[in-house]
Amino acid sequence: MMENNDSAKLYIHILSPVHVGGGQEKYWVNGVHFLYDRDGKAVKVFDLEKLGEFLSGDEINQYTNALEKGTVGAFFDHLVNTRKVPFSEFSKDYFLPYQPEGEIKTMIRTGLGVPYIPGSSIKGAIRSAIFSWAYHNEPMFQNQIDHLNQSYDKWRLGNKMDEALFGKIDNNLMRFIQVTDAMFSKTMLVNTKVFNLYGDRNDPEWYGGWKHAQTGRTDEDFRALGFSSTYETLEINDWAPFRMKTNKTIWDLMGKYPEIKRPANGSLIMGGTPIEKLFGMINFATRKYIQSEIEFFEAFPAEKSDSIVAELEDTLNVIPGDNKSCVLKMGAGTGFHAITGNWQYADFAETGFHEGRNAGKKKYKSRKISFTKFEAGKGFETLFYPMGFVKIYTEEAWQEMLGEE
Repeated sequence: MMENNDSAKLYIHILSPVHVGGGQEKYWVNGVHFLYDRDGKAVKVFDLEKLGEFLSGDEINQYTNALEKGTVGAFFDHLVNTRKVPFSEFSKDYFLPYQPEGEIKTMIRTGLGVPYIPGSSIKGAIRSAIFSWAYHNEPMFQNQIDHLNQSYDKWRLGNKMDEALFGKIDNNLMRFIQVTDAMFSKTMLVNTKVFNLYGDRNDPEWYGGWKHAQTGRTDEDFRALGFSSTYETLEINDWAPFRMKTNKTIWDLMGKYPEIKRPANGSLIMGGTPIEKLFGMINFATRKYIQSEIEFFEAFPAEKSDSIVAELEDTLNVIPGDNKSCVLKMGAGTGFHAITGNWQYADFAETGFHEGRNAGKKKYKSRKISFTKFEAGKGFETLFYPMGFVKIYTEEAWQEMLGEE
């Protein structure tokens, strides 16, 4: 039976690569934290503590000098081929079909090295989904937001919109929702590219394309290298339990004391069965987002965009109708259209044009698309994944899903 009061045990299942960063200071640097094996298509990530166990005092100095000179490859060639210390003794291999062009953005980890999704990240994604649902289903709230958009400077607009739905910090609806961290066991590496629109001043049309340089090099051809980024992400199909507390007991208790002010829009979530209400809002927001993304890629096709659409359609098909589970988008690569600001555009393909200095330039938003190779038949197939999709299950739905496998 679905829990509708206080703490519920939930399960989160990774549908596409999910990355929550641990901070730039923790990125893996080529030659310091990893080397790329072109023949084996693998990133060899070092465990520096284990490495130290195999090095003499002189070799530690040699390694330090190699880091300064950029000759780490030669040092490890000596260590592996002359000293006969296998890489596997002090490194872990991650399959990666294309060489990283820079640092590898790592997952956030606990002090014990366990990758996880912070509860605050899950809660933030839920918040955006609630906002999207409310804007499209509550006419009074939509009118309020539209009025704010016309009345306030852009830099002040965010807080005003947020307060309109959730209330101020001392009486905020999201205080009634607490989410624990979700601990995982597996990570993978993916290459990513930016999908942009591009045009020409002499051509009124805009076209979909892949970004190959910081400026000026976007075209319809997909090329794996050139302005690509590499992320460590949670592994597709991995899963983890976590808990969500909706504090319905406190909500009901507050209703008995008129002098205690409840959040103005709290009944949107807290009445009835809060978890099921939340899942319904999330599914609505995600379904609308995916449908709009499909329309965007069909309006602005480029090489491999059909593969992106196919993946979006697969994700759309796993959104349930009973709201015992939900599909949520979160983490790096989520993009503007999957967060609170998405209300501004009913049609992702028709976002209008800039004024002033950038007059005539379309107000498009870029997409970050991950890609990797998976074994298929007798070879490998490159698959393209919009990042950040997870599916969250209630205990009941999780057991039903396990029983069907």
